[in-house]
Amino acid sequence: MADKVKVYGKAQNRTALGIVHAYLTLHPKADLEELRKAFPGEIHTKTYNKQYLHLFYPKGGVIHDCGPRNGEVLDAKALDLDFFDEEDELIDLADGSRIYFQKFWGEADYLRMVEKAKEYEITVAEFERTEKSFEKGNYRLEYINGYVPPVVETKPSEPKDSKVRFASAFADLGGYSGDGDKGGECSCCCWLKKILALLALLLMLLLLFFLIRGCSAKTDDRQARLCCDCCCEDKDLNAGAGNNQADDAKANALADAQNAEADAAAKAAADKAKAEADSIEAAKEAARKAAQAELDALHTQFNNIRFKETGSAALNSNSKKELDAIAELLAKYPDFKIKVIGHASQDGTEEANQRVSENRANAAKDYLVKKGISEDRIIAEGRGAREPISTTDQS
Repeated sequence: MADKVKVYGKAQNRTALGIVHAYLTLHPKADLEELRKAFPGEIHTKTYNKQYLHLFYPKGGVIHDCGPRNGEVLDAKALDLDFFDEEDELIDLADGSRIYFQKFWGEADYLRMVEKAKEYEITVAEFERTEKSFEKGNYRLEYINGYVPPVVETKPSEPKDSKVRFASAFADLGGYSGDGDKGGECSCCCWLKKILALLALLLMLLLLFFLIRGCSAKTDDRQARLCCDCCCEDKDLNAGAGNNQADDAKANALADAQNAEADAAAKAAADKAKAEADSIEAAKEAARKAAQAELDALHTQFNNIRFKETGSAALNSNSKKELDAIAELLAKYPDFKIKVIGHASQDGTEEANQRVSENRANAAKDYLVKKGISEDRIIAEGRGAREPISTTDQS
């Protein structure tokens, strides 16, 4: 059986999102339950933590559906950390519903997703790693072996909002401003529309002014000619008619010149507005790249946090220096939110390792809070020995 779709991705999580879209290309009428059967929750490590049963949840209805928090609806912060929730990342189904998809993919999770894709005639090219940590990746689909995707009519989904919240240090920095609720327009688009509307109004007023002025001039000219005609003999009437035509031609030429001048002024104003909008966009991109560089350093420094001894949650002196630098970065970017994950080795019982990892995560969080970072900007989580990042226990 020949493969039909090939997924090219940049970053593991974006490639996983591309696999889902490839599946929907092959099965355009699939609903939520079919998606969950095609890609069951066991693929993803989050199910091992007993937080979620599935990879997919309907928009506005994501809840903890297992474990001690069973039935609890996710708040915006937890949703943003665990799921693709940007407008261009939501999955649109044929029945008009919109779906959230699990966001973070470790290497083992990603490989299980790739293996599952093979069952549906989907092949995955080796993904390209992003040049920088936390850089937003992308993906593209290629139809192979002569496959042509079907065209299926879909029900209209709810209107897509264009304004996106600034979610966390682990989300894409798109340059939008917001208060945490989706809806409305981005500030750049809003100002651009206002400028264009103002220019259109100005152009209409100019055209109206020149039209009234031209009509007034023609009326005065015609009244003067009529008065002169009353005083002239019959033999001069033909000459007067010729003069009237010449005057009309001059008035028309003047009106055309004035209209052309108004058009040129309007075009110049529109070009200026576009240049200003391009300048704003360039400044936003420069700021995004600068923030991205800071995030790379943040990620590297977090991986350098170590503890004094096996089973301990006491930070060593070098780790405190790393946390001092992280605190400075968080103070510089007050909108950043971070997630601290503690790990432990596989020595000892599962319960003891889980407790050690949680204590370590909380130790790093407490240190940052003492440095003046607001507690609500930090989420601490322990992974126990399920995801060890070192062969030793001082991690």
